[in-house]
Amino acid sequence: AALGSALGGAPPARLAAARRDLALLAVAACGNDYLPPLTGLTLPAAWRAYLRAAAAENPPPPLVAVADDGAVTIDAYALAGLLEAVTGGDPAAAAAAAAAAAAGSDDDDDDFRPPADPPSYAGGLAWLLAAYVTGRCVDYRFVYDGRGPHAADLARALRQGPPFIAPPHP
Repeated sequence: AALGSALGGAPPARLAAARRDLALLAVAACGNDYLPPLTGLTLPAAWRAYLRAAAAENPPPPLVAVADDGAVTIDAYALAGLLEAVTGGDPAAAAAAAAAAAAGSDDDDDDFRPPADPPSYAGGLAWLLAAYVTGRCVDYRFVYDGRGPHAADLARALRQGPPFIAPPHP
C-alpha cells in the first residue's frame, strides 16, 4: 500500500516494476553476498530520485524489464540517469569520493579486492536481478571480485555501453 501511494496509485504492472527497481537499487546501494555496494549511493537518496523521476510528466521506463519470454534486462540509460541525478554526474567529485572512501575504508576485504570494474558490475546487477525475478541462476560460475565502483563511474560506463544489460551467460 505504501509503494502504491508513493507512486500515486499506479496500476499493478507499474507497481511490480517498481518492486523490481527497488530491489535493484537496494543491491546497488547496500550490496549483498554477490556484489559490493556502489560508493557514493545510499538507498534513501536513490529511492527519492526514483520517486521524483516516476512523478515527472514523462517518467523514464522501469530500470528492470521482463520480456514476455521471461528474459530480464536492465535499462542502462534509465539507470545511468538515476545515478547521475543522485551523484550530480560530476566525475571529479566521483573520483575524489572514491579515493576518500578507499583511503578511509575499514573493510579489510577491500585491501585484497581488485579495482572496480563498472561494466562487469553492471552485468552482475543484471545476473542478480534475473535470479531474483525468475528464481533461476543463469550462470553458477559468475563472480564479481572487484570493489564496488562509484555510482558516477557506473553511470558513465552505462552511457558508453549498450542500452540494455542482460545477465552474463556461460
